[in-house]
Amino acid sequence: MDVFETTFALSFHYPMVLEKFSPQSNGYAQIKVANNLIVEEKGMLVDDFNTLCALFNEKQDLYESRIGIILAETGNFRFSFDFFFTLSAIKWP
Repeated sequence: MDVFETTFALSFHYPMVLEKFSPQSNGYAQIKVANNLIVEEKGMLVDDFNTLCALFNEKQDLYESRIGIILAETGNFRFSFDFFFTLSAIKWP
């Protein structure tokens, strides 16, 4: 599916889910990243729940989101990008 051709949306939002491995539970658990540890180069941080926004680049015909995280502690981490949402620019009669 082409998101832009389907929705004409100039952006879409997606959650940045960062998980850290816990030896106590022998598994990964979601952690919150403080806003001051998130660096935005392209795209933007939308809210305090680590929701990010990818913006449509009309010249290159693609969505861009380049977000960095400053890791403030050591450990094993992983990202999950299982979900995104967009609002359609289509106007219904």
